[in-house]
Amino acid sequence: MVLTHASYYQGASHIADNKPVQDRAAALDISYGDGRHATALLLSDGHGNDIHFRSDVGAALAIEAAAEALPYILEVLPSRMNGKSASRGIVDSACLVDTDRTPADPECESAMRMFFTRINALWAKKVLGHWNSNPQPDQAPNLSGVARAYGCTLIGAVRADGFWFAFQLGDGACTCITTESDILSPIPGDSRCAMSRTTSMCIHGAGDFRYSYGTDIPPAMMICSDGLADCFENHDELASKILAQIVLDNSANGFDSVEADITRSMPELSRQFTGDDMSIALWIDTEATEAILPSLDRLITMNCESELSQAILNLQSCEESIVDIEDRISSLSPTQADEAGEIERKLSVLSTLKRHQRELLDRIDSIKLNLDNRL
Repeated sequence: MVLTHASYYQGASHIADNKPVQDRAAALDISYGDGRHATALLLSDGHGNDIHFRSDVGAALAIEAAAEALPYILEVLPSRMNGKSASRGIVDSACLVDTDRTPADPECESAMRMFFTRINALWAKKVLGHWNSNPQPDQAPNLSGVARAYGCTLIGAVRADGFWFAFQLGDGACTCITTESDILSPIPGDSRCAMSRTTSMCIHGAGDFRYSYGTDIPPAMMICSDGLADCFENHDELASKILAQIVLDNSANGFDSVEADITRSMPELSRQFTGDDMSIALWIDTEATEAILPSLDRLITMNCESELSQAILNLQSCEESIVDIEDRISSLSPTQADEAGEIERKLSVLSTLKRHQRELLDRIDSIKLNLDNRL
């Protein structure tokens, strides 16, 4: 049985600013060919600022466009793949670093670029239709300005009979767990998507999508917006702490419990970390994941132990800094203490260090509790 989930949540900062949620996510059944079916995870993150003032609508329309374009590639791709697995980065002319470049199979490349062209065209048509029904001439003086108002990213992951593929334009994350219980980010990276910068449906074209495909369908796959991905150091940590844990929790407690936990935890992660909207979509093949549950459990335990060790080292460093700054404060003469607010600056640093110390102590206690519950 393949279980799917898709949801999106208003970020803490958007709640404070009374802005609508910009993310959208969907898990869809796609019909294609002669009565065949595929499962598609689709997710879009609207940019959500004054320039992109209709990006929530743009995100919804991006999912619609991708869903309408999927039957084409689902019919074409299997015959082009010939059982091969490969991945493709962004086109060479757009690469910023060598690691963005990955080899492309010419037959699959042409089909995938046509698929992305269809998505772009459908999205532009939908955007223009929405604009014509809801015009704001003072906000967008030309066609380019209209598209920019709806700016958003797009990520998709699809599983069908005997093959899978995933694609992405913009930031966010796609991560999966393989049949060998390895954690993998299948879609090549794009160095243009960093430090609050991203490629976008409103500016970039078919050549800027990245993709991957294969015949060994991942038992568990997750896509998410940067609001969730940026809560973690990297995509491997995201996969081990979110996707792997979801797989284990589903086995232990059932999918209803998993979905309820997602609904509780996403807004809290936004509040604690990014403040951004959160969106997530995933699939779990319950039969395929059954065999890798022990490996996933060991992986999470090892990650917790590593995290605990690092937190303890960070605490030691913090406490050494506290002792050092306290010594510096106590060694100040009355004259030095009064000069240019020197004592106030050092006390401010000391206060920050002690706050960080408390946070590390709480984190260590939380990790230890998690480890105790796992043993």
